[in-house]
Amino acid sequence: MHHENKIDFLIEIIGRADNSVIEEVRKNHLEKIVCVKGFESHIKAIEAMCAADALLFIVPDVVGNEKIITGKILEYLAAEKPIIAIGNRAGDAAYLLRECSRDEMCDYADEEQIFNYLKNFYAHFLKGERKPVNKHHTIFSRKMQTHQLAQILSVLQ
Repeated sequence: MHHENKIDFLIEIIGRADNSVIEEVRKNHLEKIVCVKGFESHIKAIEAMCAADALLFIVPDVVGNEKIITGKILEYLAAEKPIIAIGNRAGDAAYLLRECSRDEMCDYADEEQIFNYLKNFYAHFLKGERKPVNKHHTIFSRKMQTHQLAQILSVLQ
């Protein structure tokens, strides 16, 4: 991923990063390509999200994670950027990605799948090719969810 010792990309981690992530970055001498920024205001985080070429979404590897859908994944979908997603492939977050015709969720343990996804994404990135993103995510927006709730409530009157 380097050409003539030139760094082609930068990975920015914004928000809370587990100490093990920071240690792995140091241990593997990745400080030139991985920048751990820590907490940023929501406005700055949204600006960084919109400026990014891709977004990383990791569902916590905990019991019951199949039911986890965070506001972050909805923000990522609204940003209309490619999402590199790692988590429970049978979970609700994976279902949401499929419903929005996005790339599949990569399984935590499937290093080959993750590697191949990243390699493929990077090859297309270098060629300036970007997979088109549709607007299916808008059905999950607060505005649309409120509209649907209002329709349900009006039927109940």
